[in-house]
Amino acid sequence: DEPTNRHIAQLQVMVQEFNTQAEHTSAAAYNDLGISMKSEMQELFKDCRMKGPAHDMLHVYLMPLVKDVNLLAEKDEHQSEAAFARVSERLKEYNQYFE
Repeated sequence: DEPTNRHIAQLQVMVQEFNTQAEHTSAAAYNDLGISMKSEMQELFKDCRMKGPAHDMLHVYLMPLVKDVNLLAEKDEHQSEAAFARVSERLKEYNQYFE
């Protein structure tokens, strides 16, 4: 649905902007990104109006993303770096699965 697409697009923008920052690989930078992304994910879940099988598939898609966004919001740089790579890939795949 439109709200879901809008929130996913915002998450994609966050990743792109994060990649352009010079000091983006510190634990604090990952933590800030994770907190911002967590907030956006909460809005996504609040605004989602999807029903039925598409809604179920969206949750299958989002659950690993939520897990990794939560890791970003922690202060472990090594875990955050790996989580960020997974978040980036997952967000790139969104348009392959959803319209």
